[in-house]
Amino acid sequence: MVERLYLAQERLSAAIVLTGEEAHHLLHVKRCRPGEPVEIFTGDGTVYRAVVTEVSRSRLTLTVEGREPPRRECPVTISVVVPVARGKRMDTLVEKLSELGVAELWPVTTARSVVPAASESASRREHWRRIAIEAARQCGRATLLRIQEGRSLDQATEALRARPLRLAASLSGAPVPLADVLGRHPLVDVAIFIGPEGDFDPAELQELVAAGALPVSLGPTVLRMETAAIVAAAAVALWADASRPAGRDAPRPPQHDQEGKDEQPCPRA
Repeated sequence: MVERLYLAQERLSAAIVLTGEEAHHLLHVKRCRPGEPVEIFTGDGTVYRAVVTEVSRSRLTLTVEGREPPRRECPVTISVVVPVARGKRMDTLVEKLSELGVAELWPVTTARSVVPAASESASRREHWRRIAIEAARQCGRATLLRIQEGRSLDQATEALRARPLRLAASLSGAPVPLADVLGRHPLVDVAIFIGPEGDFDPAELQELVAAGALPVSLGPTVLRMETAAIVAAAAVALWADASRPAGRDAPRPPQHDQEGKDEQPCPRA
């Protein structure tokens, strides 16, 4: 299996010299040697083909040989809106949503939130980003889960108002089984709102519905926040994948913060 490496686009050149943790991983964990291939992804859907050309005890040089064809990604753009959880539950959520191909994670504060989303430090957000990078590297994604800045539920609702399909997973409000909703709507761009422990406040659910969100049920049992988010995202991704024409890959779904961005050329010296 070809080893994969994440590099930000601005770090690319015809010859890439790695040191520190990146070099240590390839040299001493993966035992890469000259001539071995390495796949470089930049997190925006671009993938490059490279080969190890030089190694030393703490340094490794890669030569970029060209770009790979566009990678098959999740055929639907999924944005998941969740209240911030304590401890490592958010770490698990970031990892699993990354593996599922989710495009965006929106941390929010709700009426029953335990942790205010806006209080999350830059260091914790960077920690989540590193988890997203590692999950993308492991699962073969060419794009990264984008983690938005923390905000209120009202602000997230307004920001996502234009999404064609918005779902509010809820225990109340006469929710419809998720499968019934997915079977009736085209899946291109979906926002999923997940409530905190104890569900959305009734006023919050009413505001979500007024903004166009559809209340949905995720089954007969009460799920924890991170479990509900993973279940809902997996259901949408699998349904969209099963719905595409046989033998035909869907185009890369729209990336909302990269509209109009040109495709990246192959790096040159």
